[in-house]
Amino acid sequence: MEDWLMDPANGVDYLLTNGQLWPKVTLTVGEVKRFRIMNGATIEVLEITIKELGCEMMVLAWDGIYVDAPYRTRMVVLSGGARVDVAVRCWFSGDFTMTSIMAEENDPVLASEYWQMRFDQNLLTLHVEEKAAVFGLEHFPTSLPAHPGYYRDLRTIDDSEIDGRFVIEFGPEHEVNREHFKDAAHYRYKYKVGTIQEWFIINTEQLKPHPLHIHVNHFQVISYNEYTHPWGALHPVNKTKSAYYDLQGNLCDQQFLHFAHNLDWPTSNTPSFKYHGHHNRSRDSIPAYIPLGEWRDTINVPPLGSMTIRFVADRYTGTQMIHCHNLNHVDRGMGLVVEIVEEGESTHGAFTASGGAYPGTCGRTDPYPDVVTGATNFNGGGQDHGHDHMHGH
Repeated sequence: MEDWLMDPANGVDYLLTNGQLWPKVTLTVGEVKRFRIMNGATIEVLEITIKELGCEMMVLAWDGIYVDAPYRTRMVVLSGGARVDVAVRCWFSGDFTMTSIMAEENDPVLASEYWQMRFDQNLLTLHVEEKAAVFGLEHFPTSLPAHPGYYRDLRTIDDSEIDGRFVIEFGPEHEVNREHFKDAAHYRYKYKVGTIQEWFIINTEQLKPHPLHIHVNHFQVISYNEYTHPWGALHPVNKTKSAYYDLQGNLCDQQFLHFAHNLDWPTSNTPSFKYHGHHNRSRDSIPAYIPLGEWRDTINVPPLGSMTIRFVADRYTGTQMIHCHNLNHVDRGMGLVVEIVEEGESTHGAFTASGGAYPGTCGRTDPYPDVVTGATNFNGGGQDHGHDHMHGH
C-alpha cells in the first residue's frame, strides 16, 4: 500500500489535516475561532487561503510568537515546520474551503519552477451555521500580549550593540556554508549567551527557495538585501557537482573543501536574474514575503535571496542546529551546528571556512560577510584555517 501511495503515477497528492482527509470544522455566523496551523509536510509549502468570499483571517502569531498587533490577511504562507495562529470569522452560513493554492503572486519567493513543492489541494471545510439567536459579530482582538524583553525590537539598534555576526549560505549540492553536515561537534560558529547576534542568510540557488529553520532562538527579520553574492551552478555534464560564479558569470576563486577541480568548468556562466531583486521589489502585496520586524524560527529564503536577521541569545547554551526544513534536503546533509557558550568561555575553534573559503565570498579579497561595512568581529573569533582573509573594508 505504501509503495502504491508513493507512486506519482497513481495521482495521490493529499495532506491530512489532524489525521483526516478534508475534515469539517463547524462554527457559527460571526463567531471568531482561533486556528493554530502547523505545516508538518515533508517538503510541501502551503499557501493557505479561504477559497470563497464570506470569511476573513487575522494573523495573531508566527512560530509561537505574537505579532506586534493583529492584522488581516487573505493568505498565509507556511514552509515545512512553520506555524501560524490565525483568527477566522465568517459572515454568512454555508460551507467554505480552507485550501492551499499555487499562487502566481508568490513566484518571486517560491519559484514557479519549484511547482512540485507547492501544495495545491483543499485542507478542510469550514461549515458555518446560523446562530439560534441574532447577535452581532464577535470582535477580532485589537491587541496582543507584550513580548518578553529578549524579543525587543532590534531593527534600529546601533552597530555597537551587535556582538557577533555569522553567514548562513545555502548551496546547490544541498550543502550549507559549502559543506554537508559532518557531525554534532563540527561547530561552524561559536558565540556567547546573552549576546545580540546579526546573521546574514544567503540562498545561492537561482531558481529554488529553501526554508531555513534555526533551533533554540527565534529571530527578528530585519531586511531583504541586495544580492551581491556568488551563485551556485551544477556542472553541465556531471549534475552532481557544482561551482560558484559571480553575478557577471566569472568562475569564483573561492570554492569549497570538496570542489571538483578535475572537471572542465565553464569559465563564464551567467545566472538567470528572474527572481533577483528582492530588496527593491514591492513586497507588501506578496504574501510569501515576511513583514520586516516579525519574529520567526522558520523562513523561506527566496532564490538569489539575501536576508538579515537579529536575535538575543537568551539563557540557553549548547549545540544549536540550523538546517533546511525540506526534509529530503536535510537528509542529504543540508544543515550545520553552531555552539552557544557561557559568558567567559572561548569562542575560538569554530570551522567557519570550508577549504579556506568563507560563505558569501567569491573573490579572495571579498570581506566576510560582504554585506557589512566597518565591522571587525565578523566570525566571532572562529578559526580561519590558514586562509589569509580580509575581515573588513
